[in-house]
Amino acid sequence: MTFTKLPPGICSGDCGELQLASRTLGITHPPGYPVLASLGYLATCLLPVDPAYAVTLACYAAGLALFVLCALMQVRLGVPIPVAVTVTLCFLWPSRTWINLMVPEVYAPTLAFQAASAYLLLRYEAMGRTRDLASAAFSFGIAMASRPPLVLALPFVLFGWWRTRGRKRAATRRNGFLRELGVIVVCGAMPAVYSVAYLYVRDDPSTPYNDIHIKDTECDLLPCASEGFGAKAERVLFQ
Repeated sequence: MTFTKLPPGICSGDCGELQLASRTLGITHPPGYPVLASLGYLATCLLPVDPAYAVTLACYAAGLALFVLCALMQVRLGVPIPVAVTVTLCFLWPSRTWINLMVPEVYAPTLAFQAASAYLLLRYEAMGRTRDLASAAFSFGIAMASRPPLVLALPFVLFGWWRTRGRKRAATRRNGFLRELGVIVVCGAMPAVYSVAYLYVRDDPSTPYNDIHIKDTECDLLPCASEGFGAKAERVLFQ
């Protein structure tokens, strides 16, 4: 069973960096992963195991949730349950999939939030509940704040929302467009706003693990955090 083969303690490289940042509410290499570090911190507080192992378990659970969401999306699109399960299990077959599931990296959680966003949009199309749209935008916002290149996928997400509106009556589309757009903008931007605030507050020499401070000490490329708002803003922008 793969679950029993998860690394029980702290890992090396980027994996160990995420574990350390999660435990200390620190800052990793760019983009810092503030949301994932915060979620990892919650895992270390809630799970009665070694903190490093708690982060590993959280990433593993996120990876499994990704495949569950893939199966649920297929079912909601009309694929028979046996076929959806079979297709999902095929994705789980390659050994590289399990290798990526077993390490505490940012990829599985980010993909899980992407999948959650897509699934919630499908549910919003079926039920028309604003909370599903808000949750979809928030989930994609978390993924995009964690992996900024995902901004390239934003047009596809907005197109998905537009398609869900296309199935509603014309009067409903006109009356609710600005309200729905406001929900998307506010909920989608919240993780990014939180990330900027997190980096600004936690960029301090007293933070146990602060990659910005480490880079500054090694390369002397950035102004000192104690020089005021402008200096800290420049450091956050660098990250």
